[in-house]
Amino acid sequence: MTIRLYWEDPYLTQFNCTVVEVCLVDQQPVAVLDQTAFYPTSGGQPFDTGHLGTARVLNVEEDASGK
Repeated sequence: MTIRLYWEDPYLTQFNCTVVEVCLVDQQPVAVLDQTAFYPTSGGQPFDTGHLGTARVLNVEEDASGK
């Protein structure tokens, strides 16, 4: 389960994390992180944007298992 840093500090703009899984979904790479400050799409609110290292974050989602 990914730790949600945005619950502790909604203004957090930098954080350290570990990529725990990488896979392809609809031919797009997906990274699962051990912790994140990126808020996923939820309740009509759009997801957060930014970068992971040099990679631009194109989407943020949470799956049923809490990843």
